[in-house]
Amino acid sequence: MLTTVLKRVLHRYDRYRFGGATEASQLPALDAPLPSAPISPDWILEGTPAASAQLLTRSADGGLATGVWECTPGRFRWYFGCDEVIVVLRGEGRVQVGDVEHALTPGATLYFPVGTESVWEIHATLRKHFTHRFPTPLAQRLLTLQR
Repeated sequence: MLTTVLKRVLHRYDRYRFGGATEASQLPALDAPLPSAPISPDWILEGTPAASAQLLTRSADGGLATGVWECTPGRFRWYFGCDEVIVVLRGEGRVQVGDVEHALTPGATLYFPVGTESVWEIHATLRKHFTHRFPTPLAQRLLTLQR
């Protein structure tokens, strides 16, 4: 299952690359539109959440990336195929991970380890800054063996 999740997320991550990230980039203004990065339709639970994202930076080896992601109101599942740290820039919602619920308000900072399964409920269009750390090929093999 984790391999399937990794493939889904990495496929989606490829769509973020259209901007051609550089080693240094300017964070888009809070009201600047971002390129579309749709949520997989089979992950959507309620509403019609529309997501968009822009990659800002990426390490030379591709193992670390930063960017901005935004989503309109709705409820959906999200599977993390990499470690992700987020900082909510604007908007409001909540995310459920197992039995734990986290409020998503400006300034909230959360860490999601690779393999995390979650349910997001966005109440007001949410924009977050993210940092992705992708597993190395060896780590991917080890994670697959743990299944």
